[in-house]
Amino acid sequence: MALTENSTLTELVLSHNRSITLRGYQSLSTLLENPSCSLQMLDLKGSNVDDEAMSAVANALSNNQSLKYLFLGNNHAISASKGWVALSHALCDVSSINKTFLSNHTLQTIRMRSVELPHCLISSLRLNRIHRGKPQVAAVNKILMHHDDFNMDSFFECGLKLLPFVIDWFERAKDFPRDFEANIEQRKLSAMFQFVRECPLLCVAQEA
Repeated sequence: MALTENSTLTELVLSHNRSITLRGYQSLSTLLENPSCSLQMLDLKGSNVDDEAMSAVANALSNNQSLKYLFLGNNHAISASKGWVALSHALCDVSSINKTFLSNHTLQTIRMRSVELPHCLISSLRLNRIHRGKPQVAAVNKILMHHDDFNMDSFFECGLKLLPFVIDWFERAKDFPRDFEANIEQRKLSAMFQFVRECPLLCVAQEA
């Protein structure tokens, strides 16, 4: 069975393997992207992980729901401007609420020797670790942490049909554990106001 199709492997140690090329890391990424991937630990210490290799792995992590531990050791070729940015985006893409929801909420630990991880990456790893086994809770808290304004524009084409689901989402989010101020009630009222402002006639008709 090819490595990229393996669905039973839980640990993969490739440490101190300097012969791994970018093509090899791209093959590894194919394994991580496989929906049946069960890999939980990946050891790449001293294995020529540079920005291109890290970006390939990071892009795959966006679609991975099994990997928990990533060991990078002393791969100092990873730069703050590319490799770490790609990994940070994989764990929490803040470009939109939907992309934050679809980010990786499973990876809990990254170990890198003599290198301080970016704060945003540490924060995402911490949320994944606190809510391990509950990726949806981690996703909701990342959304609440990184998106102050919930733009409801994309929901308005359905009129008021989606408003109950939006309110229910905020109500359920209240019960999720977190250690930061989420201002959920204020955000819920803001979302409701956006619906009323956009669909005033529908709101009046429902009241009647």
